Amino acid sequence: KLAVRGVVRPPFIARADMASLTLSDLGRIGLPLFAGAPMALRPAEVPPNEGGGYSGGSSSSRAPVPAAVLARAPEAAGKGGRWSTLRRRPAKRACFRWPLLLLVLLAPAVIRSQVWFLCFAGCSVFRGKPAPAAVAAPAAGRGAGMAGSACALGTPLIDIGANLLDPMFRGEYRGKPRHQVDLPAVMQRAAAAGVGQIMVTAGSLEEAREALALCRSAPRDGSWPELVCTVGVHPTRCGEFEAWAEGPDAYLAALLAAGQEGADGPCVAVGEFGLDYDRLQFCSKDVQLKFFERQLVELAAPLGLPLFLHCRTGEAAQDLASILEKHVARLPERPGAVHSFDGSLEDAMRFVKLGFCIGINGCSLRTQENLEVVKQLPGESIVIETDAPWCGIKATHAGHKFVRSAWDEVKKPEKWEDQQLPAFRHTS
Repeated sequence: KLAVRGVVRPPFIARADMASLTLSDLGRIGLPLFAGAPMALRPAEVPPNEGGGYSGGSSSSRAPVPAAVLARAPEAAGKGGRWSTLRRRPAKRACFRWPLLLLVLLAPAVIRSQVWFLCFAGCSVFRGKPAPAAVAAPAAGRGAGMAGSACALGTPLIDIGANLLDPMFRGEYRGKPRHQVDLPAVMQRAAAAGVGQIMVTAGSLEEAREALALCRSAPRDGSWPELVCTVGVHPTRCGEFEAWAEGPDAYLAALLAAGQEGADGPCVAVGEFGLDYDRLQFCSKDVQLKFFERQLVELAAPLGLPLFLHCRTGEAAQDLASILEKHVARLPERPGAVHSFDGSLEDAMRFVKLGFCIGINGCSLRTQENLEVVKQLPGESIVIETDAPWCGIKATHAGHKFVRSAWDEVKKPEKWEDQQLPAFRHTS
């Protein structure tokens, strides 16, 4: 639910006139998607490719870009307004007459009031599956005045990472039930707002099996987004390999079997796996390194699926990139994404050179340094994720000043009612 003005700069945008939409209600779906003040939503002016995704580029190179991009504010639409640059340009000197002076002062605020949606259309990175058909726009009613849907354009939004297996979506907080299961309500709001697909992230063998089951049991009538999932072990939980009664080899074999079972269906990536040196109290560095490389060689390579990578701290980024470079021949053509990235520009570009996309969520926009990194990333390498129910933007984050969304929240989970959002779950 971020509105980041001027943070990213897509390389190409269609100039066809589209209806002006308000996207504030995207925040009401229960996932911290990027939303904002009234905007004009415009798709890239390109046909679907053979894999079902979308491709685009500058007028000369036509390099692939994400499917949906939020363009200029409606005040600027159709008037030949330019893209926002990465840095604010100084306002021109005022003219002699005060009406012109007022126009000059207000123009930057109008033109730069924008937010980009950079999404995977049809999971173009994660195995290139076709994008699902657009679902119906939200009906009139409470919040209808703020609602805006990508469905009107036929280009669904893709959330590349959400922890839908988290107990919070079952109404459980710190092991105690606080309210009834609300995952169906969250998914229905997501579909109504134009989210066409969500990738459910798994962090263990048990979660991989649960994710596959959730994806297969999800409604396919358009009331929910299409659910796809990952198979892999989170770095902080790599101790499970050695704690497995039958040993690490048997654990890896079971993971591979789960991935092969879902490879022709909902399983589209290997992960969430990688390195996390920020929380070594959960798993030592040596164990993480050992089983990241084993998962890369013995799980990802046989499955031939893209990677959904976890990386925390600069040292971990260096080690992660070194291992990936060592095994670059094993990586698929579209290697995947480094999710929830909050590192340096140098680390990000090292991953980009290997072909990886950079996943951006609230954790990626905590500090001014984070914002400067995101501004300088290639637009075609940025993908958006929620990491729900985590990684929102707090009031103390540098990115908070760009938040434009507002919706009905409840402060305490036990006071939850239908269609309300637990504030701490979705925004903190």
